[in-house]
Amino acid sequence: MNTKIKLLTLLATAGFLLAACGQGKKEETTVATTTQETTAAPTTVYSLEDAQKAVFETISVSGKDTVTLYYKDDVLLKQEIVTKFIVSKMEEKNPLELLKKTAQKTQEKMKDFIGKGFELKTDYKDDVFIFAYSFDYTKLDMQKLNESIPDLNLRDDNTISYSKYKDSLVQQGYKEKQTTAAKENAVQPVQAPEGQEVAVFRATLGAEVTEYIVYHKGDTITKVVLKTHRNFEKFGNAKDTLLKQEKLFTEENVKERKEIYRSVDGVSISYEVNGYTITTIEEFDYTKIDFAKLKEIDPKSQLFTSFSEMKSDFENQAIFEQVQ
Repeated sequence: MNTKIKLLTLLATAGFLLAACGQGKKEETTVATTTQETTAAPTTVYSLEDAQKAVFETISVSGKDTVTLYYKDDVLLKQEIVTKFIVSKMEEKNPLELLKKTAQKTQEKMKDFIGKGFELKTDYKDDVFIFAYSFDYTKLDMQKLNESIPDLNLRDDNTISYSKYKDSLVQQGYKEKQTTAAKENAVQPVQAPEGQEVAVFRATLGAEVTEYIVYHKGDTITKVVLKTHRNFEKFGNAKDTLLKQEKLFTEENVKERKEIYRSVDGVSISYEVNGYTITTIEEFDYTKIDFAKLKEIDPKSQLFTSFSEMKSDFENQAIFEQVQ
């Protein structure tokens, strides 16, 4: 993944995918259409009901792109894009500031579509900056969107070809993921200690599953365990090479984070390898942590002590859901 190219394309908003499709005009699809009496392009009527789903992904040391497509027949109905940048691995100068400015420019460019089929959210935590945005073509004004993104190349019935879109992703190096990956990495039920409750929040990004396991007494958090599972089973012939690379990266990352928190009681960082899945584990025992000391070591860290506040924060993010 070339971060310089990614940043330039992100400045063009979703055009980094749409422009690459190279879609030409094509005969009408089987989707029902209603034609106006004027010479204007026909308007296509469709919905997400019974839509099929496909997930595509690219991954490198500096970050990851995950694209989720919803489609019916050969009509692309919705796309969700999550782009993760590991800030410390980026080559650009002041990468975090550059990412924030990119997000602002994207939001300004698409402001007329926000809440009308387009959504954009960003998040930054623990050296990872996330762009999460989506296009719901069942809600968007496609002609207006086409004016904003000229390379959209709509077909005559105001739709985008799913097959051509898929082909363009593959040509750009994206690998299709099995939609069962999330089930394979599903969270197992977690038991809470006597007198406590436990909640699990999960985000699935392609073959990567992130879990926050939160133990609490009432509204007081007692412990948080962060687990990140990365599975390489579906990468075919490249899985062994990618697993080896990821293991080396994880070893280095865990070593660095252990050094950062070595003087703080109640913090444990480790990783484990099970087959083609690498899991990093970070445990924060709130009953032992000196929060003032932790703040000195990592001023940007945000550790919620209130369960209701943490839950609200997860609910406000586009990528997490409570599964227990």
